[in-house]
Amino acid sequence: MLTEILRKHLSQNPQIPYELKKISEYLEMHLNEKTKIKTLCHYAYTNKNKLQKYCKYYMNSTINSYLAFMRLKKVIALFNNEKTTTARVAVAVGIQPNNFSRFIRRTTGMSVKEFKEAIKAEYPLNTTKKAFQLPKTQSQFTPGR
Repeated sequence: MLTEILRKHLSQNPQIPYELKKISEYLEMHLNEKTKIKTLCHYAYTNKNKLQKYCKYYMNSTINSYLAFMRLKKVIALFNNEKTTTARVAVAVGIQPNNFSRFIRRTTGMSVKEFKEAIKAEYPLNTTKKAFQLPKTQSQFTPGR
């Protein structure tokens, strides 16, 4: 589901460089792993400066912010499953369970409990299946610090 949405989003904008498309694909496949910029550069056959410049220009965010955005989308999708525990969600998105509440607090400004309640209110399980939708523009995501 998430993969299809991102592919559609990236394919609709032919101006996005090949390197960023490769990075997005890599992050989708390896979201649950610790990712370094050096690894991303190697995968996309580019250097760090060029990659950071492309991210800032085309996505209006840093690579780390984009990765947090992708992780947050997956967290929302996983929290919609009532049987999923917080620890399993943390591992599924590549965050240590003891750091997960800090990640949620920094990216959303809410505690994990408040975030779960907000998700349940916005994406109720008893309605028809709706895929998580991307914001209209990438710039709508601004992680907290």
